[in-house]
Amino acid sequence: MDKRIKIMIIIAILLFATLLVKSLWIDPVRDLEDELIEFKMLAYEFAPTKHNNLLYRTGLISYRVTKVEWIGDGELRNLCADCNTCDDSNDDKDESRWQTRVRAYFLYIIPFRDITVKESDIICNQQCE
Repeated sequence: MDKRIKIMIIIAILLFATLLVKSLWIDPVRDLEDELIEFKMLAYEFAPTKHNNLLYRTGLISYRVTKVEWIGDGELRNLCADCNTCDDSNDDKDESRWQTRVRAYFLYIIPFRDITVKESDIICNQQCE
């Protein structure tokens, strides 16, 4: 093998190891308080993560909550006129106090999609059930 090919292989291995560490240990949210743990579980439950394709059914796609953040001090109002307009009515940033990011992973390490779930979306979805 050429010296250049060996260097590229070593760089690829190092980048894969970095991605592995980031995806498995750095990305997932840890050390949350009681209220935030409950919100994290609700966000994971209400994120649109259910698909009827082969990758999801075989378990090749996994989802993890990667971020829980405070985004506003506004009063949380109920804007859901009906269940069909739930998503369109809660786009205002003042209506949510907490926001969560759920990230989709292929083979547990390759991130390919971020899903943002706001507190107002969870409240609206609970009322529509």
